[in-house]
Amino acid sequence: MDRKTCTICGKTKPNTSEHFVSRGKRRGGTSSHCRGCHARQNRERRRRQRLEALQHYSGGKPECACCGENALEFLGFDHVGGGGGKHRRDSNAAVNMATWLKNGGYPSGFQVLCHNCNLAIGIYGYCPHREAGRWFDDLPESVHASSQLYCGKGHPMFGEYLWITGKTRKRRVCRECKNEATRSNRKKRKSASLLRG
Repeated sequence: MDRKTCTICGKTKPNTSEHFVSRGKRRGGTSSHCRGCHARQNRERRRRQRLEALQHYSGGKPECACCGENALEFLGFDHVGGGGGKHRRDSNAAVNMATWLKNGGYPSGFQVLCHNCNLAIGIYGYCPHREAGRWFDDLPESVHASSQLYCGKGHPMFGEYLWITGKTRKRRVCRECKNEATRSNRKKRKSASLLRG
């Protein structure tokens, strides 16, 4: 079997498409570097292109234009004015947006947002960092009235509630009632064990 040495890692491997990337009519029909090195180079190139694009659209330091988030893993590209879904369907930008932006000469109409801000703008049309409470304020008054939950004893729950599972059903209770029920159950179990013992 024909063997070939990778020009990057220097390891000698069988000259097959399993170990080397196929390159059609090149010498031996495979690339000069092995699949592992090829994948590593592509990964590094995509990361470098992504960082360059983030820096370009952030004005130097990559950060969210809305909330200031600067962790690279949380940042993405936003189509200013919408249209991202149509753009992904009509082009190959979904494969690698940073490469598409670089090849296009960094066109205008894009900004850097964190994924939270981008998703909120896509779903609600605004970001809560800029317009806090707007979603709740836009709801009808009847929803506001019913949004305050009370437990069975009339304690307001303020969104903090727990589930108590009974023999027949689950019921929502506030933390105070949950703690009370837990204490009551402990007393019942203790008295039952004393009667048995």
